[in-house]
Amino acid sequence: MLRVVVTGAESVGKSTISEMLAKYFQGTNIPEYARTYVEEHGYTYQYDDVVAIAKYQVEEDLEIEQLSDSIVFYDSWLIITKVWLFEMYKQMPDFVDAHIADHKADLYLLLTPDLPWVEDPVRENGGEMRWKLHQKYKEELEHYQCNYVEVSEVGEDRFLRAKSEVEKLLRINTD
Repeated sequence: MLRVVVTGAESVGKSTISEMLAKYFQGTNIPEYARTYVEEHGYTYQYDDVVAIAKYQVEEDLEIEQLSDSIVFYDSWLIITKVWLFEMYKQMPDFVDAHIADHKADLYLLLTPDLPWVEDPVRENGGEMRWKLHQKYKEELEHYQCNYVEVSEVGEDRFLRAKSEVEKLLRINTD
């Protein structure tokens, strides 16, 4: 099984790209759980809520790792949760770091925040904060020595670039 994480700051097209890739490659799309959690529990959240999101992400990830002969696309992943814990609360449970280090995906597509901001009740970080968070995600991917590619194209070219990177991954894993 191959795991591809589509990640990046808010309003960069993660959900769209993840869904399109899953459809194109006939894989599984794993929606962003943090969005679902906040929509179900209210838009005000605390540290314990973000930890609950992280725990769910780890459990879900461990279940998905048991799948075979498939490709899975994640709309976001635990690195975003880690950065958010530090940005908001200046702390993080040890299990987050351990899971990221021990369960890296095969490819991370880091989408750049060069698309127009789209207002949404769950989104909080427009403007320059998107670039700040983008840089933090990039630093985390490098810290964990993840296989990642920045995707900065716009429109249909954004999907085509992401698709091309997944195709490269597939070729590497079939040779």
